[in-house]
Amino acid sequence: ERRNMPKKQFSEEFKKKTIKNMIRFGLTKKEAAHKVKVTETALGYWEDKYYYEAMQELADEKRQRKRSTAQKDNRKSVWHQVNSIAGYWR
Repeated sequence: ERRNMPKKQFSEEFKKKTIKNMIRFGLTKKEAAHKVKVTETALGYWEDKYYYEAMQELADEKRQRKRSTAQKDNRKSVWHQVNSIAGYWR
């Protein structure tokens, strides 16, 4: 019987990560709950508590990726001569 079993404890980090992945991959509550083996009710509590924080973290990650890509695009191309007729741009 379930009543005699100890209650599982999940870290705050695990809960946030679960909500972030739910948002990132467009999972329903049912799908996300099934993946991490918790009830939809528990996931609903996590969502209520961590949703906005997860959205903020995802936006920050996106901004960081965008900035990193922009920095790569700003590098200058340089011609590397291989021999008298061949070379390549890098």
